Amino acid sequence: MWPEFRIREGLVNIEFDLLANGKIANIRVADGGFYTKSLADAAIAAVRQYRIEPARLDGKPVDTYGITQPFNFFQPDVKQGVTAAFLRELKKIEDLVSANELAGAEHHAQWMLSEKVTLRYEYAALHAKLAELYARKGALSDAAASAYRATRPYATAVGSPSWIELPLPVTTSNRTYLLPKEVVVNLLDLRFRLLAKLNMYREALDAFYELAALVEIRSSDPRKAQADEFLAKLSGAERLVAKMEIGQSRRSRQHLSRQSFTLDKVKGEVMTIKVDCLGQPSVKHDYVGGMDWMVPLDAEACAATVEGEPGATFDFVEYPNFPGDSAQPVVH
Repeated sequence: MWPEFRIREGLVNIEFDLLANGKIANIRVADGGFYTKSLADAAIAAVRQYRIEPARLDGKPVDTYGITQPFNFFQPDVKQGVTAAFLRELKKIEDLVSANELAGAEHHAQWMLSEKVTLRYEYAALHAKLAELYARKGALSDAAASAYRATRPYATAVGSPSWIELPLPVTTSNRTYLLPKEVVVNLLDLRFRLLAKLNMYREALDAFYELAALVEIRSSDPRKAQADEFLAKLSGAERLVAKMEIGQSRRSRQHLSRQSFTLDKVKGEVMTIKVDCLGQPSVKHDYVGGMDWMVPLDAEACAATVEGEPGATFDFVEYPNFPGDSAQPVVH
């Protein structure tokens, strides 16, 4: 049915809305994958077959916007590795980085994502190079995102589930890494250091715990002291201020540790804010400068996704308490 299955693997991220009447609407391909048109069409066709019970609020069905579902297409009989053509092109990136031609290296890497990546292992290997490249450029958010994609879990996701669970941070216990252990260890360490610089404490701790599951981290290790500091900050009463930047994906995601937040010191164009909470419908709002946002006290596992133009920067400020009656509710 899909001939590409015999010659390549693929990852397609599909985004869609679930209306209160149970219909699937606005199906689109999201960023972050590698695929042929046939694989994208197959994933879209699968979503069209979904029969999902809409979320309810006060007993009434409501619309849910921006649900993301990854589809991994893979060949079980293909050995993990890369093609010779891929290795030749990867060497060109390494040569460009060595010559400090970072813009050319990035352009070539992006071309490889669209033209040369045919296997999941190649996708992970290329993002490992992109993580290093973005870190050298000072694009910390993009570097952290690529480091995550190089260490992300892979599982088959084709089917027609009767429900969809909102994505949560992946734990080490159910993570399957594609790359060699020493590469994964370096990537997790890079993720931890990058996210620490951005003051993204929860995300940094996720990377730290994954790293600690792979290698021994002694009590004298500075990373252990830093992780303990992050835990204290998250459980404390002070404001949390993450230094965030919208990368090439045109979005930046932050898991919430407080019930209310705002964006401060915005530079560049920020367009929307979407909030997902476990068991709650997703809510998306147009960004309004100076607005405070809040979620209910009983909301759990919430994350805010800020969408805008690449390069836009802002402080993501989480308040220890509700800022007042002027705050805009983002989950009703």
